[in-house]
Amino acid sequence: MIIFKSKIRNQYLITNYKVMYSTLNKQDNIKRVTRGRCILKVITKYPHLSNVKFYLIVRNPFNRIESFYKDKFLKAEKHRLWMIDQGYKKNWQNSTEIFFPYLGLNTEMDPSFISKKLELVTFEQFISILPKVYMHNPHLWPQYFAKYIYLSISPFKIKIPFQFKETFRIESKPDLNRMATIFDIDLNKKMNTTQKIKRSIKWSDDAIETIQSLYDHDFKQFDYLNLPPYKS
Repeated sequence: MIIFKSKIRNQYLITNYKVMYSTLNKQDNIKRVTRGRCILKVITKYPHLSNVKFYLIVRNPFNRIESFYKDKFLKAEKHRLWMIDQGYKKNWQNSTEIFFPYLGLNTEMDPSFISKKLELVTFEQFISILPKVYMHNPHLWPQYFAKYIYLSISPFKIKIPFQFKETFRIESKPDLNRMATIFDIDLNKKMNTTQKIKRSIKWSDDAIETIQSLYDHDFKQFDYLNLPPYKS
């Protein structure tokens, strides 16, 4: 999960990668905080000793997966150059590297060659690999994971649920407007958008079934129809 805190109020906004993360990360009135900082807030809220408020923002799983594919595959070279410009020491994020073994790639290869190979990966091919890797990186984890904080206190593992005041869906304009008001943020600051990529994504029946299976809890818990938006 990714956690942002209002700079002026005792409230937190929880999200996942590929769910407005880049846009939220550039806001002036919220700041990213560590998971550990929230643990005490969560614990103290249960006996009602704190006035802290938690909010969650989610995205249709189909849209989220499309965005990941466009960003990490169709924009592979542009994304790699952006990372270098931002001061990253690696050419590739782990979220991209986890696909390499299934594509005959490795990090020792020429980065430009890898970019070209990634940009040639079809959406169907990408979806076929997804079940093997989606649990290996938070960019692809189910979003309902963000509803809990997991503590390891040897030899025990404790799962503590957040008590969310509201859940916002980014496809809902009223939800976004309310979130912007509550957290004093400017949603016109859109970062890392993949909307300019015009290549259309075609969802086969097999691809739809894969996403329905992998993200079943997301569809149910956040009340999304488990079909791609253009088929709903």
